[in-house]
Amino acid sequence: MIEAEIVQLLAEDAPVVALISTRVYPLVLPPNVVLPAVTYQRISGIHEHTLSDPAELARPRFQFVAIAPTFLQARLVANAVKTAFNGRRAARTSTTIQAITVENEFHHYNPAQPDLAASWSSYLDLVFWHTL
Repeated sequence: MIEAEIVQLLAEDAPVVALISTRVYPLVLPPNVVLPAVTYQRISGIHEHTLSDPAELARPRFQFVAIAPTFLQARLVANAVKTAFNGRRAARTSTTIQAITVENEFHHYNPAQPDLAASWSSYLDLVFWHTL
């Protein structure tokens, strides 16, 4: 499963771990989480095809959100995630990542919520070309 591979790649990247430890979560932050942290979600799941058959290649787009108390911290975390992935290849499991490309970046301010103080978010959209 590509999601497990993505989380493992982040867990093995020293600059990412130095900034967020293992605080990488699918979709939403848990209540009362320590910031900075990263969430991720699949936002598209395109599968390649040949003229006659489906190819054994997919290119899902994932969105990573670096969430931190300050804008600078959010940018530092997002940059570390981008550097960990951009142009990377990995072949350690049955899923071989053939390429990772950065497709989009943007930022957002998050007003305070009952279980989370005001924060900043830096978004990254990445496409993971991988075998099925």
